Amino acid sequence: MIIPQGMRQELRRPLGRLMQMDGFISAYGKGKIISVGDVVTFSLLKAGIRPFISVYDFRSMRREVEGMVRAEIRKAYPDFSSAQNPAGSISAELERACARLAKAGGALYVEGEEDLAALVLMRICGDGVIAYGQPEEGVVAVECGAKSMEKAEQIFRKIREWKKE
Repeated sequence: MIIPQGMRQELRRPLGRLMQMDGFISAYGKGKIISVGDVVTFSLLKAGIRPFISVYDFRSMRREVEGMVRAEIRKAYPDFSSAQNPAGSISAELERACARLAKAGGALYVEGEEDLAALVLMRICGDGVIAYGQPEEGVVAVECGAKSMEKAEQIFRKIREWKKE
């Protein structure tokens, strides 16, 4: 599913509560965390928190991440799965990989772009909190449950409708 250009701007807005990492850790650090993005995953690992699910692509703001970030993620998740996901899209492969992780936990290395995995996970995770980075602003916290699932489903419907136009 390719995200229409007009929807991309809408999806750049936070889908949850925007906060600083320290506040996120205070509020959610003892619960089930699902991290999307290299910097968020690295920050949580450095704080001694190993997310139940981590999704990363070894890139941040379209640049390769530092070796230290890569090394810390690899150390925390020596066993990981991978999926292809072209930029600006949600591939069936990404959706299948996220569905497997939602049940078992673990890590997913995305070849391409991992950002939209947060939306996929919102749609399928019934508990926990999703953390993803909002560049230059902080971390977005999306509490998983019926509300987040419905919000994600509405966005998916809107994408499908937009594509029909």
